[in-house]
Amino acid sequence: MFGKTRRRTAKAVRTAFEVLIAHPDGLHPHTILQYVKEKWPERDWGSLEHEQVWGDLLYGSIAPQKASWMFHKEGRWAVTEAGREAFHRYTDPLRFLDEAGRLSFKGWFAAKFPGPIATIARARYQMLVELRLIHRVGVAQLARDMFGITTPWQKALPVQQLRRFQISGVQVKTLHELLAYLRSRGAKYMAGGHTVYLPPDSWSRTAFAAIQKYYPSTAGLKIIKNPGGVNDSNYVHTSHQGISKLHKKITYSHRHLSLVSNTLYAHGIGPRLYDLVELQLGDQTWTANVFEHVEGRTPTHAETEAGLERIREMEAQRIIRVTIPDGYNDEDFLPPDCNKNAIVGRDGKWRYVDHQNFLLVDYGNYLKKVALESADDSHYGDRSVLRGNRYLYQSVPGVAVPGKRNAEKRMETLTRMMERAGVTVKDRLVLDVGCNVGMMMAQYLKQGAMWCHGWDHENVTPQAEKLLYAIGCTRFSVTGGNILQHPRPEDDLPQFLHSHLNGCAISYLAVHNWIGWVEMIGRLPWSFMIFEGHENDTDEHNQKSFDILRKMTRFEVAEYGQAQDGDSESRAIAILIRK
Repeated sequence: MFGKTRRRTAKAVRTAFEVLIAHPDGLHPHTILQYVKEKWPERDWGSLEHEQVWGDLLYGSIAPQKASWMFHKEGRWAVTEAGREAFHRYTDPLRFLDEAGRLSFKGWFAAKFPGPIATIARARYQMLVELRLIHRVGVAQLARDMFGITTPWQKALPVQQLRRFQISGVQVKTLHELLAYLRSRGAKYMAGGHTVYLPPDSWSRTAFAAIQKYYPSTAGLKIIKNPGGVNDSNYVHTSHQGISKLHKKITYSHRHLSLVSNTLYAHGIGPRLYDLVELQLGDQTWTANVFEHVEGRTPTHAETEAGLERIREMEAQRIIRVTIPDGYNDEDFLPPDCNKNAIVGRDGKWRYVDHQNFLLVDYGNYLKKVALESADDSHYGDRSVLRGNRYLYQSVPGVAVPGKRNAEKRMETLTRMMERAGVTVKDRLVLDVGCNVGMMMAQYLKQGAMWCHGWDHENVTPQAEKLLYAIGCTRFSVTGGNILQHPRPEDDLPQFLHSHLNGCAISYLAVHNWIGWVEMIGRLPWSFMIFEGHENDTDEHNQKSFDILRKMTRFEVAEYGQAQDGDSESRAIAILIRK
């Protein structure tokens, strides 16, 4: 038994030396493991195989370390000059390991009796990794995440409902089958530690092209390596889960990772996340993220140092925290390319393209700050003397600050009316005229809208973007400016949305007294409109408004009534169905 294990260990160690000689500055052990796996593509890398080779590297490195052929520094392994000479002198893996063992008793014992040493080495390495993680994250934060202590924002966010797609003609149950399918289609992909990424042109070569129409043409598809849906799979791939048990435990769910992505993007660090989706490939569900594709170059050392400093500033502000046990000493955060996670796009901006190694720290206060900053630019109508400045126009999910309008209660009434009218925003493009800070768009996305586009004043729409990102919305876009001065507002829509205009829904809430009916409504092939009047408007006034609209397009009033929410007075609401 030991003979077979020794041969496997010797091969793993010598392959690791080959990798390290090509990386003279050294690598972290788990990164070395990934390189070893790439050099042994013939193996079926299941979890058992992965654990075996991981153990081989840990205890197999003892003899070369005692022989001064390699050394550890800040969690990284590196080869000495003596180790380089030994690698070229002893080409047989077993001879290489035995010669290393001759130079110390501990090294000899590890080389000859790998079983007992393997157990000790794994336990020692695991303990050191976990201690570094505790030091980096902090005991309090770690305890909250370990024991599932949730805060109001974690319960309420993200608001947006994920989309599920049935991909026809593809039956894929395992990662091996997924990669084989991509190769059969000639689709180039990038396999990272946890995901398989398809750039836009590769995505279009596969059956996944059927859903590409729902996103910008510059979007890439990042498929999670672990099979399973959003609620029953983990972002951290099984091949990495043995490195740090605590890290796996505190890594966010797919849903909360979307908040991390949005936060990094809002601060100019990460690429934009367009969606979190489930892909049904035959009998197996897979989870994927649709990201903005970043095409560019490797950053300079100085560019990455500047980018990492911005991440450190976010840590200092208690917005995020890096969760890798070795922190900024890990390959994933080392200049210039952060283990291929850092890139400078064609726009000249530095981007960090991964998100699983972050926690949100004091996100409740961050969310409240973003919400309150929107108040001055978004408040219309009378203010409340009693509420004062800490008073929002639209209430924000996860924020315990009152608002004049309660979007959730508003949506409950509208949903009942839409159900009676036989219409829904689910899987539909919604155009929100007068979107304010976007909280009704958030409600449409919560109902499963395909995408929302909103128009409002140019000082309001930036606040809408910040708030929508902060509450976990991704499928939206906005246009700022005076919509009455734009002859064709529909031209503001992102190009990919034009094919979804037929059958879209119009949201026209409490704006017609301010702007009337924009001419765009007469041109677009919408299917239904969600209408809301103003406080103190009479039914007669609203009927006259509908008569004006009938001169632009044919429709029927399927539902009409009164509703009240927040601090607002009762007002008319209606569902208009286009004929």
